[in-house]
Amino acid sequence: MLFASLLFSIVAMCAKLVSRLGPLEITFFRNAIGLVVLLFVFGFTFTHKFNASKLHLLLFRGFIGTVALIAFFYNVTLVHLADAMTISKTEPLFSALIGFLLLNERLSPPKIAALILGFCGVLAIGIDKGAGFAYANIVGIFGGFCAALAYTTIRRIRDDFDHRFVVLSFMIFGTFLPLLLMLSSSYAGDGEIIRSFTAPTDIEYVPLLFIGVLSAFGQILMTKAYFYAKAGIVSTVSYSTVLFGVLLGLLIGEAWPTVFGFLGMGLIIASGFLIAKK
Repeated sequence: MLFASLLFSIVAMCAKLVSRLGPLEITFFRNAIGLVVLLFVFGFTFTHKFNASKLHLLLFRGFIGTVALIAFFYNVTLVHLADAMTISKTEPLFSALIGFLLLNERLSPPKIAALILGFCGVLAIGIDKGAGFAYANIVGIFGGFCAALAYTTIRRIRDDFDHRFVVLSFMIFGTFLPLLLMLSSSYAGDGEIIRSFTAPTDIEYVPLLFIGVLSAFGQILMTKAYFYAKAGIVSTVSYSTVLFGVLLGLLIGEAWPTVFGFLGMGLIIASGFLIAKK
C-alpha cells in the first residue's frame, strides 16, 4: 500500500504537468492506457462469477467512480499537490457517514470524533485558501464523496463479480464517459470542467503514459494490500499520499504548506486513523 500510495502521488504530480489538457482528457488517458495494461497483466482471463441482478450497482460504481476521478484531477490541476491529496482523503469520512445513513452501520464515539476532526481539517484548509477554496477544493470534496459512494458500492458487489472484472469495467466506463463528454462539448461549447479534446504535445504524451501505467499498477498493488492485510492497517498506510504530496509538490516548485495547511492535513489524517481503528 505504501508503494501504491507513492505511485498514485506520482500520477497526481504528472496530472499537474499536463493540466492544460483538462480533467476529462487526463481521466480518458488514465483509463484508456490503464485498461490496456491491466488486460495484459490479467492475461485476458476471468472467472464466471457474474451476478446479473447486481449489474445496476456495477454500472453505478463505474459512473460514480469516474465522476470522482474527474473531480480529483480537476482539483489537482488547480491547487497545490499536498492540498489535493489531503482533500482526496475525505473519502473515509463520507464512507462512515454513508454507512451510517444507508447501511445502518453504527457510529462509535471514536468515529464521531473522527468525523468532527476531519471536517475541522477541511475547514482549516478552507481558511488557509480563502475565497479560492469555494472553487477547486469544493469540487475535490465532492470527488471524495463520490469516491466514498464508489467504495461503498464495491462492498455491496464484491461477492457477486470477479474483482478483475470490477476493475476493468471501471476502466472501460472511465474511458468512454470522458470521451462522450468531450465530444458533446464540441457541440455545446466548452465549460470549466467539460471541454473538447485538445491534442497533447509530444512532451505531454510522456506524463500521460506515466499516468496510465502507474495508475494501473497502483490499482493492482492497492487491491493486493486490501486482500492480504486488515483494511484498517491498509487505510492508515494510504495516508502516506499526503506526505508524498508535500514532497513531490516541493520537487515541482510548489511552496511549503502554511501552518493552517499543515493543521488541516494533520486533522484529516488523525480522523482517518480513528475511522480505521477497530
